[in-house]
Amino acid sequence: MQSAEENVDANLNLNSQTIVVSYEKYAPFCIVKEDGSLSGIFPTAMDLIAQQVNLTILYVPFTERSVWSRKESNGTWSGALADIYRGLHVSSVAGFVHTLERFEIGRYGLSTV
Repeated sequence: MQSAEENVDANLNLNSQTIVVSYEKYAPFCIVKEDGSLSGIFPTAMDLIAQQVNLTILYVPFTERSVWSRKESNGTWSGALADIYRGLHVSSVAGFVHTLERFEIGRYGLSTV
């Protein structure tokens, strides 16, 4: 019989599937190093999760330079959540204030503590 930990590991193998995750340079949460790689709290946490479930993450900068997300009068989103709303990325390594409106377009996996 498998332990609970072994059972979870067996069920969470994503076979190195690649997901696109957007980021914004915002120390200490997300730092872009001279070689272009990322460090900081958010990418470190995402990389640990990816390693645990056998997932590959492709980090790309936000398409919109404003990190502050808001719902526009036409119903679209701006800022960091715009890429998720448009289906360009599945996640983002950025700090968000949780609101019901933001929750409707994506689930939050990591929170700033």
